[in-house]
Amino acid sequence: MVFSSLVFLFVFLPLIIFLYYISKDKYKNYLILVASLFFYAWGEPIYIVIMLVSIAVNFILGKKVCKENIGSNRNIWLAMSIVFNISMLGVFKYTGFFIENINRILKNNITDPGIALPLGISFFYISGNELCYRCI
Repeated sequence: MVFSSLVFLFVFLPLIIFLYYISKDKYKNYLILVASLFFYAWGEPIYIVIMLVSIAVNFILGKKVCKENIGSNRNIWLAMSIVFNISMLGVFKYTGFFIENINRILKNNITDPGIALPLGISFFYISGNELCYRCI
């Protein structure tokens, strides 16, 4: 489902807006989360696992960064967040690029695993870094 599809415009979006306005305030964020995950899964359900792992890791690391007010422990947790997010971005976005260049330089024939690029991958990994940096 894409934003410009008729299903999104005339079924999904109105339904979510309706549910949002009739929901109690404490459930509104949960509704948005579930609706967002459902919308994301509509395109390729396996990517939900990737997104949930990213959310969980960044949430945990963000909490650790916030817990440490000052000092090297805070920097270690922040560095772990940056390494995780940049690594995941590298795996999904740049694997083909690296394999192609390694093959050219070393004259190897490593096959590209053909990892499909999840929608919005750059956005949610960079947002994960921002979340940890700004301390949730």
